[in-house]
Amino acid sequence: MPAGPALDAINVGGLVHRVLAQCLPGRVSERDIASEVWRQLQRCGTRNPAMRNRATLLCRRYVDRFHPGPSATLVGTEMTVANVRFDAVWRTGHGVWADEIKTGPHAPAGQLHRQLLVGHERWGDAFLGVRVLLLGSPAASSFVRRERTR
Repeated sequence: MPAGPALDAINVGGLVHRVLAQCLPGRVSERDIASEVWRQLQRCGTRNPAMRNRATLLCRRYVDRFHPGPSATLVGTEMTVANVRFDAVWRTGHGVWADEIKTGPHAPAGQLHRQLLVGHERWGDAFLGVRVLLLGSPAASSFVRRERTR
């Protein structure tokens, strides 16, 4: 059997998004992530160990470094609001924010602009902004706030 699709940002990125969408609604453990990565790869008909290892590492990095913890409530994953996709949306007593999860080097500015506009339309002043989470370079991650109109 062939090793499966080439290891590239698109394949790994899609895999990471699918795994996190399945795992985030509950308590997330390292074992949960590894099991879900394996399950998703089997569904795709691949056994690519490099892709499995990379996706597992990136999912664990999200959970270890960026998961907001028990004080936050997950509003949803892979949410589409007014034709704009949000990877994950979280809420605390301080407000609502979206996570834009990237396995590549950056998030397109137009995408962020649309997320900020639609986020404000959907959640009003409670919408704080978008966390741009670069899982391949976590130190380069940022929080983009929406501009206040008052």
